[in-house]
Amino acid sequence: MYFINKMRLFVILSLIPSVLSLPECTAVSQISCGASKCGAIMTDGTVQAWGLGYFGYIVPTLTNAIDISCGGSVCVVIKDDNSVAGWGISFQPVYNAVDVSCGRKTCIALQDEGTAVILSGVTYDAPTLTNVNGISCGGNACVVLDNNGNAYAWGTPGIYGGDTDNVDLTNIAKVSCGGGACIALKNDKTVVVWGSDAYGGTAPTLTNVSKVFCGGYVCGAIMTDRTAKVWGDVNRGGNPPTLTDVVDISCGSACVALLTNGTAIVWGDPNYGGNAPILNNITGITGISCGASFGKACAALKNDGTVVAWGDPEKGGTAPAELQEQITVPAGFYKNVDWRNNLPSPDICVPCSPGTYQDVTSSESCKICPLGTYQNQTGHTSCKDCPSGWSTTVLGSTMETDCLTAIQIKQKFVESRDPTLVPAYNVANSC
Repeated sequence: MYFINKMRLFVILSLIPSVLSLPECTAVSQISCGASKCGAIMTDGTVQAWGLGYFGYIVPTLTNAIDISCGGSVCVVIKDDNSVAGWGISFQPVYNAVDVSCGRKTCIALQDEGTAVILSGVTYDAPTLTNVNGISCGGNACVVLDNNGNAYAWGTPGIYGGDTDNVDLTNIAKVSCGGGACIALKNDKTVVVWGSDAYGGTAPTLTNVSKVFCGGYVCGAIMTDRTAKVWGDVNRGGNPPTLTDVVDISCGSACVALLTNGTAIVWGDPNYGGNAPILNNITGITGISCGASFGKACAALKNDGTVVAWGDPEKGGTAPAELQEQITVPAGFYKNVDWRNNLPSPDICVPCSPGTYQDVTSSESCKICPLGTYQNQTGHTSCKDCPSGWSTTVLGSTMETDCLTAIQIKQKFVESRDPTLVPAYNVANSC
């Protein structure tokens, strides 16, 4: 995913003249909330965070970040060279990470050769972490999935997700751990859960499941028809409204569901994100996070690169003002965005190319110059007119020499009988 976006960005930049001073549209590209704070990766690769002052609120200077996971007392990022950095607790260095997951007590990094490394926290009785292609850490347990479809969990002894003696964890496709329970999606689209019933450790009978998750106090599943079920602590997300047209769900002490129309709905503990008037009339949401390890706040990422947050204001419920401000796009540029899997790829201010112009009423794209006009430069808000009685023969002309007289266009038509020349002749002849 990142490699594709990286190549796309390189191609875009390679097409821009080196003499052009390119202002970046610095926006939020990814968010993650933990137990008491949230973190964000900006489109320029820097990182910001907000929430509780202790547990590592002060963010070190980080650049080139491409992925982030915040847990109970730590946030960890993967950089574009696949090294790992973070704050909140010390952890061992890793230089070939492709995924990272942080829970309340443990962070795991998945390396490109299929091994998983416990970066920090309590290891308990962790299994040998090789041949891995999926990882998840929650409040009291972690689980890994290997390439053969077998899942292995460890954590707090007892009923909180670390004990899998009576659970069939074969033929598994996806895994997730929350505050006190874990869930696995099997290849036949059914689910198995384990852990404390109070945290979602007992699931209803489900079929045709496409996605599974466990949050702080609940677990849930999204079906192939985009309906969803959530169960667990009824006061902290286990008693959801009717859920349809669901894209994603994230739960901490409250839950938020992202819908196909770009809106979101919330439920759960009203003190920690279960009530969010801030979401009224907000559309264009592309990412959500409530902090699976007992998060006390939620955040949503919008398609304009801004963030809204709600819940306990001291624990991530109020995003910094600069992250809530809409990005200003310079005249003659547009904000190039490629949304994939509901996560924004790096976006920058890209100048409109020759033959196009930026419509000042919209910052989303460039428009093609109409017949009778041309544009031979980048980054403009209009096209240049051909002389009176002249016209271009195609849309998006890039040179003044593309302008021809009505007589010249008529001669071309006589020679080629090309019907596409008729509109161009009409434009030239009308002047």
